[in-house]
Amino acid sequence: MQLEGKKVDRRILKTKKAIKAAFIDLIMKNEIDAISIAMITEQADIGRKTFYLHYYDKYDLMDQIIAEYLGQLGLRCDQNKMKRLGFEASTLEWFTFLDENFSLFARLFQSKAATSFRKQFLVFVGEQLRKKEKLVGSAINLEFKLQFLSYAITGIIEEYIMKDYRHKKQDVAKQLSIIVKQNLTL
Repeated sequence: MQLEGKKVDRRILKTKKAIKAAFIDLIMKNEIDAISIAMITEQADIGRKTFYLHYYDKYDLMDQIIAEYLGQLGLRCDQNKMKRLGFEASTLEWFTFLDENFSLFARLFQSKAATSFRKQFLVFVGEQLRKKEKLVGSAINLEFKLQFLSYAITGIIEEYIMKDYRHKKQDVAKQLSIIVKQNLTL
């Protein structure tokens, strides 16, 4: 495997995968503050030194895991796919991804680390909105409108996960796409 033109040692990939899997398993059972590096390394079957070769601390690990999942979500809504599928169908793709990773997202929104996760998610949503063609209406400052929509979408997604509206996925995706379409030209 190559990363930015460099070959990445498979052992590194395997180690990082084990560390991430161990951390995700632990976060499902414990608050982030209760998880120690020793718990992660024991579960991943690695030494502490190996952990610190790859991550600064557990919060760095969590941030990288969140970034990885948000990156995967970003791939689900790339511009070409959105144009091919249509906005509502690509919004449904988001909810399908959230459903596939429901336990992790629910745990992240519920945990004490929720503030950090919410901020990262908010930035991600804002970046996705900026990629869209144009915002409708010039009377409202563009940044205010982007912030408003970012908070609204993040709030709807948090509500979807926290209240477990998976059975209403199609309806929630449709309603959200209508709200966003009213503010974007797509």
